[in-house]
Amino acid sequence: RSRSISCRIEAPTRPAMETYMLSGGLKDGGDLWSRQVQVLIRSPYSPQVKSHVGMFRAGAEWTDVSVPGKWLDNAAECSLTVSSAPGLELDDSLEYLVGYPYGCLEQTTSAAFSVMSAPELYNGLITPQKSVTQINRYLQAGVDRILSMRLYNGGFSMWPRGRDVWPWGSVYAANFLLQAKRKGYAIPENMMKNTYYLLSRYFKGKNAELSAYACYVLSQAGKMTGPELISRKMTCHGNTGWGLYAMALQEVGLIKRAEKIVDEFIRPLPGGVNASGGVLSSRVRDDAVALMALLRLKPESA
Repeated sequence: RSRSISCRIEAPTRPAMETYMLSGGLKDGGDLWSRQVQVLIRSPYSPQVKSHVGMFRAGAEWTDVSVPGKWLDNAAECSLTVSSAPGLELDDSLEYLVGYPYGCLEQTTSAAFSVMSAPELYNGLITPQKSVTQINRYLQAGVDRILSMRLYNGGFSMWPRGRDVWPWGSVYAANFLLQAKRKGYAIPENMMKNTYYLLSRYFKGKNAELSAYACYVLSQAGKMTGPELISRKMTCHGNTGWGLYAMALQEVGLIKRAEKIVDEFIRPLPGGVNASGGVLSSRVRDDAVALMALLRLKPESA
């Protein structure tokens, strides 16, 4: 006959492989027994990755190499990479992004946008390198796939042959197509007309982040004026909305208003929740848009 017993053990204060000795005996005075067991003590927290970037000139010293954050003793690993190439650590990320096995609107747009924005950097990080013709073919294929998700009203669905408009994805796709057209990729002008009209409706809507992104794209396309921009009372909740709105103001020449927005609303924010739908909120994007706005309007503060 067998029975289960339970007991309490005191765990150490850091992750480790601990050895415990269990011993016992029977009430009637039978033989004592003992057994040695090993128990893996793990942290209750999920793995985290932190990075710190610094720059120093030749001959200078960089003494502050600490990584921000609190870490458990003997539970962290740290690596230091020194290079004259700022994109050294981007190769794995770019390879993952471009080679992602699915192809919804956001995934296709993100992959094509990254390559189009920095083709020389992308080509310097992959093996074997691609010719200019190969990169252009890749980007045109991305353009064509995005256009295959375009609906009759100018919006875009999340997947090919979809029927429902995805508002944030539609603005994101329009942003990419506008930049791609400027670089010479084949995008019929009449296909963008309805898209810009849809974005003007989003600009007037209740979703502040969507409105800010729509006016940013429209201002770049020359479809938004200063009076139209300032007629909309904007109430954003993070750096993404305020940053995009500030850059839209800059596009139409309202530099002082744009700088005021940056001074008042762009600031470090506590960690947010990543969203897989809606406007795809994320802390990384908030930081990226804030950096874009600062580089354009307050480079000394970036």
